[in-house]
Amino acid sequence: RKVFFRSTKSRTRLLPRLIDTGILPPGVHRCELLELIGRFGRGSAQRIEVTQRLQRVLSLARGTGFLRRAFVWGSYVTASPHPNDVDIMLVMGPDFLAESCNPETQDVFDCELAEEELGATVLWDEKEWPEFGARYAAFRDPWGAEICLWRDKGTYKPGSKS
Repeated sequence: RKVFFRSTKSRTRLLPRLIDTGILPPGVHRCELLELIGRFGRGSAQRIEVTQRLQRVLSLARGTGFLRRAFVWGSYVTASPHPNDVDIMLVMGPDFLAESCNPETQDVFDCELAEEELGATVLWDEKEWPEFGARYAAFRDPWGAEICLWRDKGTYKPGSKS
């Protein structure tokens, strides 16, 4: 049960009603950010605080000019008056490099700083490893396992799409 929205205007689609258990029906539901916040961003102080964190993360990611899509899921998109947090995955454009961002924006893409400063969990992180002339990326799955992908120096080109 995920909510998907684009960083640019798209055709408006209304989110479905929550089912009896207080969650969205199964599937990926598209909407505009304003609808998402209008639907899930009000109520308890906890819900409002989590919404402010979501808006801060999205504002910083949008400021890069590379945000293409965002997916939101978890307790935030439920009827719970006290969501634990907001689970969000940012899909950035292929030429995006976190190290080229200003320091404040880099926090969004640094796992530890994002957790500390923004109350967000980063699932994907890609960084250069200059000693090897390569890049590595790490993905943390929902069960806590970390998967690393490498681009070797023979195929790595700074800013490349793959």
